[in-house]
Formats: sequence, C-alpha cells, structure tokens
Amino acid sequence: MNYVAVSNCINTGSINGEMDAGGIAGDNYASISNCVSTGNVTDGATYTGGIAGDGLHGSLSDCGWLNYDGTLTNPTGNGGNTENVGAFTEDQLGLVVTSLTLSPNPVTVNGTAAVDFILAPANPAPDGAFGYFGAVRSGEVKYTLADDGIASASYSNGKITLTGKAVGETTMTVEVTLHTTDFSTLKDGTPGYVDEGSAMTFAVPVNVTAAASSGSGSSGSAGGGGGGGCNAGAGALALLALLPLFTLKRDK
Repeated sequence: MNYVAVSNCINTGSINGEMDAGGIAGDNYASISNCVSTGNVTDGATYTGGIAGDGLHGSLSDCGWLNYDGTLTNPTGNGGNTENVGAFTEDQLGLVVTSLTLSPNPVTVNGTAAVDFILAPANPAPDGAFGYFGAVRSGEVKYTLADDGIASASYSNGKITLTGKAVGETTMTVEVTLHTTDFSTLKDGTPGYVDEGSAMTFAVPVNVTAAASSGSGSSGSAGGGGGGGCNAGAGALALLALLPLFTLKRDK
C-alpha cells in the first residue's frame, strides 16, 4: 500500500498477494508513474492488476507490466485513473523504456570518458531511442559544468563525453527530458514514445586525475552514484548509476 508518489521504479520479483496484488503496489492511494513490473503477479484474493491491485483511489501513468500468460490484461483490479499504461510480452520487453539513469566513467587530464545514458528496462536501448522522436532527444539534453576549467563536455547519441583539462573536482548538472514508451505502439513491433515528457535533473560528480605514468597502472575516478530509490521489492535499475535528483511531468 502506498500513500506517496512512486516513479522510475522497476519490479522484477514475483508478487503473491493475500488480498490485493499488483506489480508495483497492492493498493495505490497516490500516483505511480514511469514504472515497470516484469515479475509474475499471482491472483490476489480481492483485486489483481499489472501495476496495482486496488487502483481506484490513485492514478497510474506511463507504466507497463509483463503479461506472462495472457491473463493479466488490466493495470488495476478495479479501475481508476490511468494514462498510457499497457501490458507487453517477453518479446516486447526490449522495446520498453520507462526509466533513465546516468553512469559515469573515469577521466584523466587530456583523456576522455563517457557518461552513459542507461534506459530501462530495455538495455541495450532500442533503435531510435536516442533520436529526434526517441526517448531522449538531443535538443532536450542540457549540461553545465560548475568549473569548466576542470573539464569540458559534449553530448551525442545517448552519452556525454567528458574531456579532462586539469586535475581537480567539479560537478556537472544534467537536465534531460525522458519520453517513455507509448504502449499502444508495441503491437506494431516498432516502439513509439509519448510526446509529453518528464523533466529529470542529475548532479554528476567529476573528478579529473593526472594521466597514469608509463607502467604505474594508476587510474582516475569520475565519482559514484546519487541517492534515490523506490518501494521495497523493486529491482535496482543499475549498480553505481546516478538516479535523478527529481522528476517533473511537463506539458506537451
């Protein structure tokens, strides 16, 4: 049962509810958005749904669930407010995008390193996911380094490339709009993405170290992960990946 907003979560475990059973929540009294359940949901005694068992008191948006045997066809067991939700098959799992994390790599002076954009649960990203009509669109990725004397940055096709300029530490703020999968397009085998996007902000620590001398074997580090998470029982999106500081739904 949840009384707070839940977003950007993936459940990979099986759900067996004694009363209400859902892939993300048994009872939803708030909002659930940008979430996916790939676990098998067993019938609850009262209500069973792909995302929430009892969904009458809350809202669901941009969520999907794996329909193992073709019987789990509804997002909730008793209706409720839903928008862009849908079931998918195992063959379609690689086309589903509902979440984004950033994964930095080590960088040294005069060296380059990528901050990779990791979409989930589809990994690797579907063709076109980092395109003009994709999940992440070039014109909607903004990044700012607090100290551009430490490093410079450029973005292309799902990654930001950092170039080390001087030894030191700084922070890069990344603003991205994520367009989740339009579940109505999955039956055609070519995923589409909703026009309405979720604005996400990440704080990426950048630590530039000196280039390793010959034979020393030393290396730099580009910082670790950020905070965040979701309800207990939801699978981790990516180890050591940066989770968004906040997510806001924005209008078309």
